[in-house]
Amino acid sequence: MNVIIQNNFYASFTSIGFIIGKLKEELIKYGFASERINEVCLVVDEMVSNIIKYAYNKDKNRVFFFEALLINNNTIQLTFEDDGPQFDLLQYIKTPNYDVPIEDLPIGGLGIKFVKEVSSHISYTFTPEKKNRVIVEKKMK
Repeated sequence: MNVIIQNNFYASFTSIGFIIGKLKEELIKYGFASERINEVCLVVDEMVSNIIKYAYNKDKNRVFFFEALLINNNTIQLTFEDDGPQFDLLQYIKTPNYDVPIEDLPIGGLGIKFVKEVSSHISYTFTPEKKNRVIVEKKMK
């Protein structure tokens, strides 16, 4: 198991850029397909954006934990942990009405659907410390 990133980050959109930049740089070194790397980066973007906007209401003084591990040289495991209100994304089901013009589609709600679709496995835990912990696994090969 190789640690790629493991740290607390401020709930700022600049944190997303830093995390994605570092993650992309490291995953390229392993020779993964750019399509897989881009999917992982979109998962990170979506999950961290949700923490910033919904768990922390854009409070830049709050911190979240993020970890990226490479398991068996073929699976990336992403851990996201925040102390916002309890929210189990596995129970979140929102399907927009696609029978409307694209400009009438509601903003939001599709990111979690995307995360679920591109992931190999997702788990959610509300920890005894009252933290949301989401672990997303993605097969890279």
